[in-house]
Amino acid sequence: MTTKNVEEVEDTSSPPSQSQPPIAIAVAIPQPSAPPLYQSTLPSDEEEAQVAVDRARTESIAVIDEHCREHLSNNPDSSYVTWIACLHPENAQVSIDPRFLIEGNPWLTIYEEAKEDLQKNQGRVAAADGVSPSQQNGEDTKTEKNDKCCGSRSGGFIDYLVGSSLVLAAVTASFVLELSSSYCFLSYWICNKIMNTLSPPGIFTCLPFSITLVLAKVFQLLDAVLLWSSILVVESIAGANYVICTILSCSHKRGKGIHQTTRKLSHLIR
Repeated sequence: MTTKNVEEVEDTSSPPSQSQPPIAIAVAIPQPSAPPLYQSTLPSDEEEAQVAVDRARTESIAVIDEHCREHLSNNPDSSYVTWIACLHPENAQVSIDPRFLIEGNPWLTIYEEAKEDLQKNQGRVAAADGVSPSQQNGEDTKTEKNDKCCGSRSGGFIDYLVGSSLVLAAVTASFVLELSSSYCFLSYWICNKIMNTLSPPGIFTCLPFSITLVLAKVFQLLDAVLLWSSILVVESIAGANYVICTILSCSHKRGKGIHQTTRKLSHLIR
Protein backbone atom coordinates (compact mmCIF):
# COMPACT_ATOMS: atom_id res chain seq x y z
CA MET A 1 0.00 0.00 0.00
CA THR A 2 1.27 3.47 -0.84
CA THR A 3 0.64 6.51 1.26
CA LYS A 4 -1.43 9.34 -0.07
CA ASN A 5 -1.09 12.98 0.89
CA VAL A 6 -4.32 14.77 1.53
CA GLU A 7 -4.46 18.50 1.02
CA GLU A 8 -7.27 20.81 1.80
CA VAL A 9 -8.18 23.23 -0.98
CA GLU A 10 -10.60 26.03 -0.44
CA ASP A 11 -13.37 26.49 -2.96
CA THR A 12 -12.95 30.04 -4.27
CA SER A 13 -15.36 29.75 -7.19
CA SER A 14 -18.02 31.79 -5.37
CA PRO A 15 -17.55 34.28 -2.59
CA PRO A 16 -18.46 32.73 0.71
CA SER A 17 -21.50 34.14 2.40
CA GLN A 18 -21.35 35.31 5.93
CA SER A 19 -23.80 32.67 7.05
CA GLN A 20 -21.98 29.72 5.47
CA PRO A 21 -18.46 28.70 6.54
CA PRO A 22 -15.76 28.02 3.92
CA ILE A 23 -15.95 24.55 2.31
CA ALA A 24 -12.79 22.39 2.43
CA ILE A 25 -12.34 19.73 -0.33
CA ALA A 26 -10.08 16.72 0.25
CA VAL A 27 -7.84 15.89 -2.74
CA ALA A 28 -5.85 12.61 -2.85
CA ILE A 29 -2.47 12.88 -4.58
CA PRO A 30 -0.95 9.42 -5.39
CA GLN A 31 2.75 8.95 -4.76
CA PRO A 32 4.86 6.81 -7.21
CA SER A 33 5.52 3.38 -5.77
CA ALA A 34 9.02 1.85 -5.80
CA PRO A 35 9.52 -1.39 -7.77
CA PRO A 36 9.84 -4.62 -5.78
CA LEU A 37 13.32 -5.48 -4.63
CA TYR A 38 13.27 -9.00 -6.07
CA GLN A 39 12.45 -7.86 -9.62
CA SER A 40 15.99 -6.70 -10.44
CA THR A 41 17.62 -9.86 -9.06
CA LEU A 42 15.80 -12.44 -11.22
CA PRO A 43 17.18 -13.17 -14.77
CA SER A 44 14.86 -12.68 -17.72
CA ASP A 45 13.45 -15.55 -19.81
CA GLU A 46 15.58 -14.54 -22.79
CA GLU A 47 18.78 -14.86 -20.77
CA GLU A 48 17.79 -18.32 -19.52
CA ALA A 49 16.94 -19.43 -23.07
CA GLN A 50 20.30 -18.17 -24.36
CA VAL A 51 22.16 -20.00 -21.59
CA ALA A 52 20.29 -23.22 -22.45
CA VAL A 53 21.10 -22.80 -26.16
CA ASP A 54 24.80 -22.24 -25.43
CA ARG A 55 24.90 -25.27 -23.14
CA ALA A 56 23.21 -27.51 -25.74
CA ARG A 57 25.56 -26.27 -28.46
CA THR A 58 28.61 -27.03 -26.32
CA GLU A 59 27.37 -30.54 -25.52
CA SER A 60 26.56 -31.22 -29.19
CA ILE A 61 30.02 -30.13 -30.32
CA ALA A 62 31.57 -32.39 -27.68
CA VAL A 63 29.57 -35.39 -28.96
CA ILE A 64 30.52 -34.63 -32.58
CA ASP A 65 34.18 -34.23 -31.63
CA GLU A 66 34.19 -37.60 -29.83
CA HIS A 67 32.57 -39.33 -32.82
CA CYS A 68 35.06 -37.77 -35.27
CA ARG A 69 38.11 -38.80 -33.27
CA GLU A 70 36.81 -42.35 -32.83
CA HIS A 71 36.01 -42.55 -36.57
CA LEU A 72 39.47 -41.37 -37.59
CA SER A 73 41.18 -43.70 -35.13
CA ASN A 74 39.34 -46.66 -36.69
CA ASN A 75 39.61 -45.33 -40.27
CA PRO A 76 42.83 -43.28 -40.66
CA ASP A 77 42.40 -42.93 -44.44
CA SER A 78 38.80 -41.74 -44.19
CA SER A 79 37.85 -38.46 -45.85
CA TYR A 80 35.64 -35.68 -44.55
CA VAL A 81 32.76 -36.76 -46.79
CA THR A 82 33.00 -40.33 -45.47
CA TRP A 83 32.87 -39.12 -41.87
CA ILE A 84 29.84 -36.90 -42.54
CA ALA A 85 28.12 -39.83 -44.25
CA CYS A 86 28.67 -41.94 -41.11
CA LEU A 87 27.60 -39.15 -38.76
CA HIS A 88 24.59 -37.95 -40.77
CA PRO A 89 23.52 -40.69 -43.22
CA GLU A 90 20.26 -38.86 -43.89
CA ASN A 91 22.26 -36.00 -45.46
CA ALA A 92 24.60 -38.17 -47.54
CA GLN A 93 22.73 -40.33 -50.00
CA VAL A 94 24.71 -39.63 -53.18
CA SER A 95 26.75 -36.67 -51.88
CA ILE A 96 26.71 -34.90 -48.54
CA ASP A 97 24.61 -31.85 -47.85
CA PRO A 98 26.43 -28.77 -49.29
CA ARG A 99 25.99 -26.98 -45.97
CA PHE A 100 28.61 -29.28 -44.44
CA LEU A 101 31.20 -27.91 -46.90
CA ILE A 102 30.80 -24.27 -45.86
CA GLU A 103 34.06 -22.91 -44.48
CA GLY A 104 34.03 -22.42 -40.72
CA ASN A 105 31.12 -24.73 -39.88
CA PRO A 106 31.61 -26.74 -36.65
CA TRP A 107 31.73 -30.12 -38.42
CA LEU A 108 34.51 -29.11 -40.82
CA THR A 109 36.45 -27.42 -38.02
CA ILE A 110 36.25 -30.49 -35.79
CA TYR A 111 37.29 -32.77 -38.64
CA GLU A 112 40.32 -30.67 -39.53
CA GLU A 113 41.43 -30.48 -35.89
CA ALA A 114 40.99 -34.22 -35.35
CA LYS A 115 42.80 -34.99 -38.61
CA GLU A 116 45.68 -32.74 -37.60
CA ASP A 117 45.92 -34.37 -34.17
CA LEU A 118 45.90 -37.82 -35.76
CA GLN A 119 48.71 -36.87 -38.13
CA LYS A 120 50.73 -35.49 -35.22
CA ASN A 121 50.25 -38.75 -33.30
CA GLN A 122 51.32 -40.76 -36.33
CA GLY A 123 54.39 -38.54 -36.65
CA ARG A 124 55.31 -39.22 -33.02
CA VAL A 125 54.91 -42.97 -33.56
CA ALA A 126 57.06 -42.84 -36.69
CA ALA A 127 59.70 -40.82 -34.84
CA ALA A 128 59.67 -43.38 -32.03
CA ASP A 129 60.24 -46.12 -34.60
CA GLY A 130 63.16 -44.21 -36.13
CA VAL A 131 61.34 -43.18 -39.35
CA SER A 132 61.03 -39.50 -40.14
CA PRO A 133 57.81 -38.13 -41.68
CA SER A 134 59.70 -37.17 -44.86
CA GLN A 135 60.94 -40.75 -45.28
CA GLN A 136 57.43 -42.05 -44.68
CA ASN A 137 56.05 -39.67 -47.31
CA GLY A 138 58.80 -40.80 -49.70
CA GLU A 139 57.82 -44.42 -49.22
CA ASP A 140 54.16 -43.55 -49.87
CA THR A 141 55.17 -41.74 -53.06
CA LYS A 142 57.17 -44.75 -54.23
CA THR A 143 54.21 -47.01 -53.55
CA GLU A 144 51.92 -44.75 -55.59
CA LYS A 145 54.40 -44.72 -58.48
CA ASN A 146 54.63 -48.51 -58.39
CA ASP A 147 50.86 -48.75 -58.44
CA LYS A 148 50.74 -46.48 -61.46
CA CYS A 149 53.37 -48.54 -63.22
CA CYS A 150 51.36 -51.69 -62.52
CA GLY A 151 48.28 -50.12 -64.04
CA SER A 152 46.22 -49.05 -61.00
CA ARG A 153 44.66 -46.21 -62.92
CA SER A 154 43.69 -47.70 -66.25
CA GLY A 155 45.32 -51.15 -66.44
CA GLY A 156 46.92 -52.84 -69.41
CA PHE A 157 45.57 -54.27 -72.63
CA ILE A 158 45.35 -57.88 -71.46
CA ASP A 159 43.31 -57.23 -68.33
CA TYR A 160 41.14 -54.80 -70.28
CA LEU A 161 40.45 -57.45 -72.95
CA VAL A 162 39.75 -60.20 -70.42
CA GLY A 163 37.61 -57.93 -68.23
CA SER A 164 35.55 -56.69 -71.19
CA SER A 165 35.01 -60.25 -72.40
CA LEU A 166 33.76 -61.36 -69.00
CA VAL A 167 31.49 -58.31 -68.76
CA LEU A 168 30.02 -59.19 -72.16
CA ALA A 169 29.56 -62.80 -71.05
CA ALA A 170 27.76 -61.69 -67.88
CA VAL A 171 25.49 -59.33 -69.81
CA THR A 172 24.67 -62.02 -72.39
CA ALA A 173 23.93 -64.64 -69.74
CA SER A 174 21.75 -62.19 -67.84
CA PHE A 175 19.84 -61.28 -71.01
CA VAL A 176 19.20 -64.92 -71.97
CA LEU A 177 18.16 -65.98 -68.48
CA GLU A 178 15.94 -62.95 -67.99
CA LEU A 179 14.31 -63.50 -71.39
CA SER A 180 13.61 -67.14 -70.50
CA SER A 181 12.27 -66.08 -67.11
CA SER A 182 9.98 -63.58 -68.78
CA TYR A 183 8.64 -66.29 -71.08
CA CYS A 184 7.92 -68.53 -68.08
CA PHE A 185 6.21 -65.71 -66.25
CA LEU A 186 4.05 -64.90 -69.28
CA SER A 187 3.10 -68.58 -69.64
CA TYR A 188 2.24 -68.73 -65.94
CA TRP A 189 0.02 -65.65 -66.35
CA ILE A 190 -1.80 -67.18 -69.35
CA CYS A 191 -2.37 -70.42 -67.42
CA ASN A 192 -3.88 -68.43 -64.57
CA LYS A 193 -6.26 -66.71 -66.97
CA ILE A 194 -7.34 -70.10 -68.38
CA MET A 195 -7.84 -71.47 -64.86
CA ASN A 196 -10.01 -68.49 -63.94
CA THR A 197 -12.12 -69.14 -67.05
CA LEU A 198 -12.54 -72.87 -66.29
CA SER A 199 -13.23 -72.43 -62.57
CA PRO A 200 -15.11 -73.90 -60.90
CA PRO A 201 -14.14 -77.10 -62.70
CA GLY A 202 -17.01 -79.28 -63.90
CA ILE A 203 -17.31 -82.68 -65.51
CA PHE A 204 -16.06 -81.56 -68.90
CA THR A 205 -13.60 -78.90 -67.64
CA CYS A 206 -11.97 -80.95 -64.90
CA LEU A 207 -9.23 -82.41 -67.13
CA PRO A 208 -8.26 -79.10 -68.88
CA PHE A 209 -8.29 -77.36 -65.50
CA SER A 210 -5.93 -79.95 -63.99
CA ILE A 211 -3.50 -79.78 -66.91
CA THR A 212 -3.49 -75.97 -66.80
CA LEU A 213 -2.88 -76.02 -63.04
CA VAL A 214 0.12 -78.34 -63.41
CA LEU A 215 1.57 -76.21 -66.22
CA ALA A 216 1.09 -73.02 -64.17
CA LYS A 217 3.02 -74.49 -61.22
CA VAL A 218 5.79 -75.72 -63.53
CA PHE A 219 6.18 -72.32 -65.19
CA GLN A 220 6.14 -70.60 -61.79
CA LEU A 221 8.90 -72.88 -60.53
CA LEU A 222 10.96 -72.35 -63.69
CA ASP A 223 10.56 -68.59 -63.36
CA ALA A 224 11.95 -68.62 -59.79
CA VAL A 225 14.82 -70.97 -60.74
CA LEU A 226 15.82 -68.80 -63.71
CA LEU A 227 15.80 -65.64 -61.61
CA TRP A 228 18.09 -67.16 -59.00
CA SER A 229 20.27 -68.65 -61.73
CA SER A 230 20.66 -65.22 -63.32
CA ILE A 231 21.82 -63.72 -60.03
CA LEU A 232 24.24 -66.55 -59.28
CA VAL A 233 25.75 -66.56 -62.77
CA VAL A 234 26.29 -62.79 -62.82
CA GLU A 235 27.82 -62.73 -59.33
CA SER A 236 30.11 -65.63 -60.19
CA ILE A 237 31.32 -63.96 -63.38
CA ALA A 238 31.80 -60.65 -61.54
CA GLY A 239 33.86 -62.36 -58.83
CA ALA A 240 36.01 -64.17 -61.38
CA ASN A 241 36.45 -60.90 -63.28
CA TYR A 242 37.65 -59.19 -60.11
CA VAL A 243 40.23 -61.87 -59.34
CA ILE A 244 41.58 -62.10 -62.90
CA CYS A 245 41.79 -58.34 -63.50
CA THR A 246 43.38 -57.73 -60.10
CA ILE A 247 46.09 -60.28 -60.86
CA LEU A 248 46.71 -59.12 -64.43
CA SER A 249 46.79 -55.40 -63.64
CA CYS A 250 48.44 -55.72 -60.20
CA SER A 251 45.82 -53.31 -58.87
CA HIS A 252 42.98 -53.80 -56.45
CA LYS A 253 41.27 -50.64 -57.76
CA ARG A 254 41.23 -51.97 -61.31
CA GLY A 255 39.73 -55.29 -60.21
CA LYS A 256 37.12 -53.58 -58.05
CA GLY A 257 36.12 -51.25 -60.86
CA ILE A 258 35.62 -54.04 -63.41
CA HIS A 259 33.72 -56.03 -60.78
CA GLN A 260 31.27 -53.16 -60.22
CA THR A 261 30.91 -52.62 -63.98
CA THR A 262 29.97 -56.27 -64.47
CA ARG A 263 27.27 -56.11 -61.80
CA LYS A 264 25.85 -52.75 -62.88
CA LEU A 265 25.47 -53.63 -66.57
CA SER A 266 23.82 -56.93 -65.73
CA HIS A 267 21.46 -55.17 -63.37
CA LEU A 268 20.50 -52.74 -66.14
CA ILE A 269 19.70 -55.69 -68.41
CA ARG A 270 17.36 -57.08 -65.74
